[in-house]
Amino acid sequence: MHSPGSISHDTASLERHIALHPGSPLFARLAARHITDNRPALALKLCLQGMRLYPEYPTALLLIAKAQVMLRQYSDARETLNELLRSLPGCPAAVQLLDRMTELELEYPPYTASGGNFVAGFDLQRGGASDGERKWSHQEDILPGFEAPKHDGEEPLPEPQAVEQEPAAPTGFDLAALAARLESARIPALPDDEDVMEGAAEEEPLQDAVDLGARPVTETLIDIYEQQGRYREAIDAWHRLAERHPDRVDEFEARIRELENKLDES
Repeated sequence: MHSPGSISHDTASLERHIALHPGSPLFARLAARHITDNRPALALKLCLQGMRLYPEYPTALLLIAKAQVMLRQYSDARETLNELLRSLPGCPAAVQLLDRMTELELEYPPYTASGGNFVAGFDLQRGGASDGERKWSHQEDILPGFEAPKHDGEEPLPEPQAVEQEPAAPTGFDLAALAARLESARIPALPDDEDVMEGAAEEEPLQDAVDLGARPVTETLIDIYEQQGRYREAIDAWHRLAERHPDRVDEFEARIRELENKLDES
């Protein structure tokens, strides 16, 4: 029995709450529950939608990366974590996930290289977990100091208690449709805040921790540049992409012209 004005942080209750408050920043808690329940496609969709309303929400960016890793989209996950680390250098959660990815990519190759299920949520932790220990709290997904502001008209929620449950059996999803959504995803810039993560400044720089290699040019990356106002970098990236896809040159040139106009106006 819940007291008036309160709500438990299980998946069903969060879904009901967000249905009543579509603009609620608690989409991140629901996405974290979906990751706990091994539903990364739902988590990814929810975070991409939520960041349209709350673009300066690093917790959501971390959840996007976790969902991408679970879906074996390692290149996209590295790209997402790079964006997070540019604003939060040394963020422990991001560095730990990048480090863990080097092991996961060997154990769970990308879908283009093999079939099989997605990476289970508990395997995102270092060393995975034994069969008797495969429980994972969604609290680990919430970055301290990065709760989004309360949505107008929304009743406040209590701080979440640890909610743990066995992962659900893997469910099917349309990878092709998901990939298409990712290609058009716009992930805006994050705020610069030096006090958000205790001890973050003492962490080693990303390049010293993980060798990420050359950063691939994708439409997702270009959209991030555009959202951050980095128009010259976006134009250069569109030119590089046009060289790789000559059949889409007209489309890319139109995007380049739009950015050149924005540069002229700025």
